[in-house]
Amino acid sequence: MGLIRSAVVMLLGLLGTAAAADGPPLRIVVIGLVHGHVEGVLWAARERADLEIVGVYDPDRALFDKHKTKYRLADELYFDDLGRM
Repeated sequence: MGLIRSAVVMLLGLLGTAAAADGPPLRIVVIGLVHGHVEGVLWAARERADLEIVGVYDPDRALFDKHKTKYRLADELYFDDLGRM
């Protein structure tokens, strides 16, 4: 669990600096929707032009469906197989 928490903290730090970079948006994938803090990443990508979600993995389609309208996620972004994503 510590490794996951560290990865989330690092990602949130990157999200804070992504706007300073010129060029194309930072392309990110979301692996797992079960933790509430993922909504911060989804919100940031919805509100910022310098971030683009290119895939969302979760074995539970219902979790994806719960977030897709709120965060404007296209059905094509959903994967139930991490290797395929």
